[in-house]
Amino acid sequence: MKFEIGKVIMHRNLGLCTVIALTERDGIPYYKLQTYYEPHSLLLVPKKGDHSTCREVMSRKECEELFEYMKTMEANINLHNKQKKESYTRMLHSNDPKQLAQLSRSLYLYKEEKRNKKQILSLEDTHIFQAAATYLHNEISFVYGIEVEQVIPFIAEKIS
Repeated sequence: MKFEIGKVIMHRNLGLCTVIALTERDGIPYYKLQTYYEPHSLLLVPKKGDHSTCREVMSRKECEELFEYMKTMEANINLHNKQKKESYTRMLHSNDPKQLAQLSRSLYLYKEEKRNKKQILSLEDTHIFQAAATYLHNEISFVYGIEVEQVIPFIAEKIS
């Protein structure tokens, strides 16, 4: 991974971040990142680290491809599986927009199913759903220059 100072990137745990400096600790080069929506949060990421930790923000073309993918995807996560926490966490931290979209859609449909039965999502499912949606919505908001509140209707229009 190679990013320039001032570049906005996606971090798998923090979402949008700005590269604010290149620094070194104990002879190891790091990117100093500042979270985009919470500028007081800073993080050091090894420059030669795991390539799934940070990635470029999607282009508009990649977003359009994601919307096309979203038109065809189904909720196919086994929500009653004992390993769902591991599966959700792996998808959430994959830093893959398709996995985040799949996770968001699956949990949204599961949430609706629970609501129809007058039940609620578990706290853990709610947290994962909110995190996946936030990462995806913030990135789409940034790419298209729209307010985060406009992203859900924007996506709905794109995939209808």
